[in-house]
Amino acid sequence: MSTIKLSKLDKMMRAGRGAALEVAKTPSPPLRESEYGLKDIPLDLIDDNPRQTRLSMNELDLQELSESITKGGLIQPISLLKNGDRYTLRAGQRRLAAHKILGLETIKAIVEDSDNSEKSLFETSIIENAHRENVDPLELAISFDKAIKDGFYKSQSELATAIGKTEGLVSQYLSILKLAEPIKEKLSSREVRVGVKDLYRIQKIKDKSIQVEMFNRLVSGAVSSMDLLSEIKQSFSTPITSSLPYWDGKKKILKLKLDVKRKGKEETLTILRNIIKEIEAL
Repeated sequence: MSTIKLSKLDKMMRAGRGAALEVAKTPSPPLRESEYGLKDIPLDLIDDNPRQTRLSMNELDLQELSESITKGGLIQPISLLKNGDRYTLRAGQRRLAAHKILGLETIKAIVEDSDNSEKSLFETSIIENAHRENVDPLELAISFDKAIKDGFYKSQSELATAIGKTEGLVSQYLSILKLAEPIKEKLSSREVRVGVKDLYRIQKIKDKSIQVEMFNRLVSGAVSSMDLLSEIKQSFSTPITSSLPYWDGKKKILKLKLDVKRKGKEETLTILRNIIKEIEAL
């Protein structure tokens, strides 16, 4: 039997073919399905956004959304962040709530692998909710205030830039927190809906009882938004008379001896404010 001598190159090629055959015989492991993208996610694995700006939801709106999902399915998937073996809701609180009402076990969701910080969740929630037509000004005001106090942003200007709003508008929202408690309670209960600009105008009134009066007149339809603006402007330009016994405008002398018990706190504060206005007008 003749012996064929193989060159070094032939030996390498034969060895390569042998290795390839061995690899071909070895079964490949199944491809791992991606954890991200469009998925059907069990509802019991989804945690609420800890920085959700929407504090409450209208039951009638939820019922209408539930009926819409029953008839036509979920048109827009919710957005989730992967968080270990669970998921954190990023956007779609109402859609998730509607699925729970319907007793569904899963929901279509776009799962993302991104920054799961509370600041990121806050900004997503703000951007989702701040542009709704029926946005609740008080809810946004509370969220803005908390975000600044928690150190997410150094200033109103930085917050405004992050959420795509003007600094002036952010300031108007934050001013709502100065409103009288009865007004904030009505806003929280969703008994009424009032725009941020009207609420901003009302909070300019220092007397809380007058704030409540103006607010009630506005929501009852007794005055329009334009009437409200006109009345508030007029109240700031009304001639000051209550401080005259204590202030000599000609001699520029202040004679201040107030009996707070007799006058009462509100009247005393009104007198002091009027005196300050007199002095500022010098």
